[in-house]
Amino acid sequence: MPVDRCFSRLGFLATLGLLLLACAGSTAWAQVPTEAGGRVQKAVEDCNSNDLAARLAGCTLLINEARISAGDLGVAHSRRSDSYLDTGEIDKAIGDRAKAFELQPDDPSYKKRLGEAHRLRAVVARAKGRHNDALADFTAAIQIDPSNAHAYGGRGELFEQRKETAK
Repeated sequence: MPVDRCFSRLGFLATLGLLLLACAGSTAWAQVPTEAGGRVQKAVEDCNSNDLAARLAGCTLLINEARISAGDLGVAHSRRSDSYLDTGEIDKAIGDRAKAFELQPDDPSYKKRLGEAHRLRAVVARAKGRHNDALADFTAAIQIDPSNAHAYGGRGELFEQRKETAK
């Protein structure tokens, strides 16, 4: 009898753990296999963390080593891109957001996030006086997400500075 009770408690705890994990992030994360002694499970927790270093490490492990679905892989790239934006590594963030969009092309949020990353890089380029680079990124942001009003505004300001008011 005590053995059955122990297994019953373990089953309950395992189910509870999966439910908590599902609530903490993407519902798809709950389907991630526990391989390498829970290493992947820890990576899922880290990828959903608010701690920048943990999120970067966890998402990178999932991207490079875990056998997860395309949807989960898209989430990992998207979360890692957030870390790169937080550290000012916009080029890496754009790469991850492009990969997330490639994996989930029908999800409009990935498209918007990729467009916004281009807009952010344009703002940085403009602040550094690299107006041609900024113009290219504002244009890319608009092509990716035509609803990005800030990209239109930024590009319009650049055209005005260049005395190309007709554009």
